[in-house]
Amino acid sequence: MFSIRSPAVEALAESLFPFAVKAGDAVTVQEILQHTTIDPDTRIGLPDLETPRIGLLDLQTPLQFACTRGFLELVRVLLDARADVNKFPALSCALRVGFADGHGAALVKILLQAGANVNPETGDFPLSVAAANGDAVAVSLLLDAGANVNPLFKTPPLVHALRSSFMDVENVTAVVRQLLEAGAMIDGPMWNVDLPDEEDNWDTMLELAADLNGDIELISLLMEYGAPVSDGLMEIASSYENIDVLQLLLERGVRPPRKLDDLPEEIVKLFMKYEPWNSAQALIYAAYIGDNDLIKSVFEAGAPVTPSALETMIGEVDTAMVIAFLNAAADERKQDCFKAVLCKAILVKDVGLIEALHALEGEFELHSDFWLDAKFRHAARENCVGLFRALIGPKSRFRPNAIEHLKGSLIEAILHESRDVIEILLRTCPIEILGDGPHLLAAAMKKRNTELFHHLLRSGVAVNEIKQQGLKGEDAEHRTVLSEAVDTGDCLIIRELIYAGAELNAKGLYSDRAPLSLAVENGDVAIINILIEAGADINAPHATLSGSSALFEAVWKGSLLLVQKLLDHGANIDEAALVAAVFRPTSILLLLLQTHQARYRIIPHGYGCEALQLAITENQRDKTEALLKFGVQVNWIARAKPGLKRYLLLEAKLHYGLSALGVAVEGMGHIDPFIVTLILNSPNSKINALAKTQPSRTGLDLAIEQNSVPAVGETNQAWSGCEQGRYPGPSPHTSSISRRNEQL
Repeated sequence: MFSIRSPAVEALAESLFPFAVKAGDAVTVQEILQHTTIDPDTRIGLPDLETPRIGLLDLQTPLQFACTRGFLELVRVLLDARADVNKFPALSCALRVGFADGHGAALVKILLQAGANVNPETGDFPLSVAAANGDAVAVSLLLDAGANVNPLFKTPPLVHALRSSFMDVENVTAVVRQLLEAGAMIDGPMWNVDLPDEEDNWDTMLELAADLNGDIELISLLMEYGAPVSDGLMEIASSYENIDVLQLLLERGVRPPRKLDDLPEEIVKLFMKYEPWNSAQALIYAAYIGDNDLIKSVFEAGAPVTPSALETMIGEVDTAMVIAFLNAAADERKQDCFKAVLCKAILVKDVGLIEALHALEGEFELHSDFWLDAKFRHAARENCVGLFRALIGPKSRFRPNAIEHLKGSLIEAILHESRDVIEILLRTCPIEILGDGPHLLAAAMKKRNTELFHHLLRSGVAVNEIKQQGLKGEDAEHRTVLSEAVDTGDCLIIRELIYAGAELNAKGLYSDRAPLSLAVENGDVAIINILIEAGADINAPHATLSGSSALFEAVWKGSLLLVQKLLDHGANIDEAALVAAVFRPTSILLLLLQTHQARYRIIPHGYGCEALQLAITENQRDKTEALLKFGVQVNWIARAKPGLKRYLLLEAKLHYGLSALGVAVEGMGHIDPFIVTLILNSPNSKINALAKTQPSRTGLDLAIEQNSVPAVGETNQAWSGCEQGRYPGPSPHTSSISRRNEQL
């Protein structure tokens, strides 16, 4: 059928070709390729295939697909039709799929006979793919075909073979042997290994083999070929706890590891056999095993006493032996050994050992370079009161230097409610040593520890300093204690802070919000009353300038009751509050405008123009009418003001450089026509006035630019009305729409 030359047959062949390839129908594919002009390298869409994902797109060439499925006859047909074996990675496709019964080897041979490039400069490197699969037969075929065992700028095939720990270890060993016999660099570069960052931490081939495979035969093979030994090799091998592998490494002269990290005693005893008994490491091993006789024997053999050995002994031998070996340390090491023992004793909360150290002669002293702060904080969290008694008690000779390391301990004790530690710290140490006052007060409030809070106040803790750090990252504003107390909602504590002299209008380090603003935000009327009665400034300048005024918070909260309360106490109606009112019930906006009119009788130039802009763009009819009724000007150009900087979402909605008239005309496509009519017919509307600054445009200019006949007509009507001294009120919505339809 395909021998018939016609466009219809050609189209049919193009449709059938992908299905024939998918079915592995070599006969049909051969017929199509012989009698049509279809290119055998045409990329075909096979989106529903369940072929392995081998780094290719869904669009594959027929040869690629045939290789992934092992269709040998189809591969031969495509190659006979001059499919390009190197244009696309057919060889890599074949190597990535494991076939049984020698099927894969036959496929590789076919591709190699067709001229497949075994050393491509780009894409997958065939020898690396075969090595990664642990395919010894394919590796042999590729090496015989001239594959480079040490390719430049490629991941070494040997590394791929060593990484194939999921394969049969016998196959992996066979592949590694093949590569080594072919001249693979045993000390080749590891820096270009394309592995995930969390795994790419090996310095040598031996480390890689020990970490990912750990097979003694494989490791022995690498060492036989002269694989370099690194310092980290034994630690990696030890993590697998394979005695045979460790024995092999030790016999080949690899030094035992310095870190033991909870290894079984059996392994440590093995290390002891290969470690000179007069070495410092031998004493560490003996201490780790915890055998008193062995420790004594090693020491008698001449092993020096080191800080590491003493640290290892703690918890393994009794306190008396630790002290005895500490006394036996060389004079030049005594202080370092004492430091190591004391720090470890604090860490493991061994009070008995600390007391034994305290009883030693005066040559052992606690110095400021011991860096005990973190250990004390840990002990405070665990409520280890005995440890603190031993170190900072009135009779402790460690006390003078130990108290230098206590900063942060009290705050940890408070937050973890370690009451015994809190008691001894407060009883024995000056409060200024234990931490900054505001932080301590805030912690006491957080944990509702009223007794501690009162004690801190009586101790004279500064109540107006700003906390320099938050409680576990909760306070990003670095506020004063009074602001913290407002957030807790504890009226009694707030009264006590005010009585102690807390600044009522203090702001935070990174926030201008005063305590009253916080109270309003929380909606706590009782605290609001306390602060106002105590004299808090409702119009705190720093809060007003940053858009954090108490009135703004009340408006933004949508509480008419709080707004009325603040207005009754003289809150200034700043423009930020007006802007916020646009997004809240109309009753709040009306209350603000009525109060402003009652106070001042007139609306200042520009006052409320940002609120009017937002009312227009948000299609708020009632709010637009209210603002216009109270005299907000439609021609005033809006300028950026500092009061909204804290509320970026509000500021982003404003149109700086435009008047309300400009906003209405420019937005005619999406703004309620009734609102546009309200603006155009406003008594203070001036159509020929500047409505936009960048570039300079009047209201009429903007209407013309909008290419809107209704806009131009309505602006002209409003203009002529103004010229004749008439200021018509807003037309009903329906008549406005009718008039627009007539003009169109």
